[in-house]
Amino acid sequence: MNKLNDIDLFLTKAKERGIACTIYAEERDTVLVRKKAHLTPVHQIEKNLYVRAVRGNRAVELLTDELSDTLDLLENLLARGEPDPNNEIISPEPLDESYLEDPKLNPEESWRELVDELRLMDPSGRWTGEVMVGKINRSVQSTEGKGLEETVTLIYLRKIEAGLNLQEFSSSTRLEDPELRRVIEFSSESLGEIELKGEITVELSPKVSAKLIEKLILPMFFPETSGPRGTVGMNLRMTEDPRMQFSPYSRSFDAEGLRTSPIAIKGRIDFLTNSTISRRFGRPNTRSATWIREGRLTARPTNLRITSESKEEGRVIVEEIGEIESYDRSLVIVPIQVVRKRTGEIGLTYTKFVLDPVTFLEQTKGGTMKPMRYGRVTTPSLTLDVKLY
Repeated sequence: MNKLNDIDLFLTKAKERGIACTIYAEERDTVLVRKKAHLTPVHQIEKNLYVRAVRGNRAVELLTDELSDTLDLLENLLARGEPDPNNEIISPEPLDESYLEDPKLNPEESWRELVDELRLMDPSGRWTGEVMVGKINRSVQSTEGKGLEETVTLIYLRKIEAGLNLQEFSSSTRLEDPELRRVIEFSSESLGEIELKGEITVELSPKVSAKLIEKLILPMFFPETSGPRGTVGMNLRMTEDPRMQFSPYSRSFDAEGLRTSPIAIKGRIDFLTNSTISRRFGRPNTRSATWIREGRLTARPTNLRITSESKEEGRVIVEEIGEIESYDRSLVIVPIQVVRKRTGEIGLTYTKFVLDPVTFLEQTKGGTMKPMRYGRVTTPSLTLDVKLY
């Protein structure tokens, strides 16, 4: 077989051999700039092709960077695969809209402007951090229907106060996103020490809340996750939102080419599905098909939005936490690094609390700080009764 890097030609050849096939292609073209001792820009281009093929209820999934000789490999693997009646290649749906590209962004120019705005070149060396700008081109092409394509603009900013445990970060698809201004305008304060012990109501800042939700709650949506899943309490509302404005994790269609839409999460958190998983378990297709690095098609959440009508005030606001020390799906230990008192005093602290991920969102109430977006999670501050050690 001659070298085939043209996806349309590859799909035509596959169909001639009686193979139904979908190819999800993703190309990232980014400039990453890190400032530590020096400013270091790195231009990166990464392209991956994720191939799923089905013939006679046998399926093969693989990751490659080109299609040369892949068709022969697929045939060999399909001949040895186990039949599964749930295997099928579905037809992509027409694209209704694509809103994730910023026409104003020029990666080669924008990173320089953002480095200046973040003051990473400050001769005092006060600030370190990183800037990433670029574009992600993603497409789905199939033997079963017309292909889809969209471009996502990526902007990531992180600003760190050198020598302190204070930082701010945000990601977006557009330069005019107000969340980016939060990072650009970030300025730290001098830190003393604050001693805290015993039972206390803490208010987790949006940044800390988002970090805990991304680490502890997002995996509960994975189909492979075993064990108990959490419940969203009466005080909170949660939405899995693949159409969230400004989020670079948003997408108009999933990895099978199906149109995405927000999903309200009520009560117990359940796993998301793609077409095969939905048939296997007899559940609706949440249109969450996602390829993971291992070259396997599964289902994953895009963005989580948390809202609450309650505005409970904590005795202190937790501004920064360290890395979770243990995580075994039953209990985690959360080290607190920086807190702010209601008087405005901010300081370092050396304490921790134990948290049960399963009951976390049942026990939590909305706090007094407005929602902010950090990574995949948009949330207000959250209040929680804990015992500090």
